[in-house]
Amino acid sequence: MEVGLKSHLQPASIFYHSPMPLHRSLFSALAFFDQFDYPLTLSELARYRFATDEKTDQPSLADVATVVRVPEIGERDGFYFLSGRDALVDIRLRRYRLAEIKFRIAVRAARMMRWLPSVRLVAVCNSLAWSNADRDSDIDLFVVVRPGTLWATRLILTGVLAVFGLRPSTRKSADRLCLSFFASENALGLSKLAIPGGDPYLACWAASLVPLYD
Repeated sequence: MEVGLKSHLQPASIFYHSPMPLHRSLFSALAFFDQFDYPLTLSELARYRFATDEKTDQPSLADVATVVRVPEIGERDGFYFLSGRDALVDIRLRRYRLAEIKFRIAVRAARMMRWLPSVRLVAVCNSLAWSNADRDSDIDLFVVVRPGTLWATRLILTGVLAVFGLRPSTRKSADRLCLSFFASENALGLSKLAIPGGDPYLACWAASLVPLYD
């Protein structure tokens, strides 16, 4: 499954088109997450490797470690990235430390939101779900509600956040709470939202959700 590559990825195109399925799937995963400045560990590479047309067994960490020992892939402190992108390790570690503060805020918000009977689940989504949000990033939440209560729940929660000054604004978004997604409990099949022919972003997005209240 091909993804849009940045210009600095083009020199590695020979490896990307390797005839070996595992090589292609691992490189595709690195290329995808590179777009978000996010290097991967071996276990993350094994989990988020891109599916290919060929049927292959789930690789062991030893298999993954062997495949990534090539010039086109770099490694530092247990993180893997496209060659020449070692600065991503510093970015990931810095954002990981910032995420701790943001998660504390999100947990407090979920504790408040759970008292509304129509709320069934509150989860962190988008960049913070990967602990990859920057200092000025807001906190994106995914909320699942009881059937027939979506719009009323959205209105109530949005109003409460607005009253307490917790919603993102044009002047300040850092650590503010953004109610990015609402879904009804009986409409959780998101396949209709997927890009036809394969949607790696939606798959990774769904896999990264971090439930705070369920």
